[in-house]
Amino acid sequence: MSKAEVSLRLWFDTAALEAATLYTSLFDDARITEVFYRGGDPAQGAFTVSFTLMVQRF
Repeated sequence: MSKAEVSLRLWFDTAALEAATLYTSLFDDARITEVFYRGGDPAQGAFTVSFTLMVQRF
C-alpha cells in the first residue's frame, strides 16, 4: 500500500506571485519552488505558483 499525498491549492484571480512571496517571507523554511507565467511571459503575470511552507507544498 502506498502512502497517500495531499496537495493543497489556493486560488487567486490575480496577484498569486505576490501572495506566495508574502507567505514565504513569514517563515524561515519557506520558499517559492516554481512560477509559470501566462504565455511564458513574466510581463503577463503568473499563472501558477508553487511554494512550500514548513514542508507542506502549495
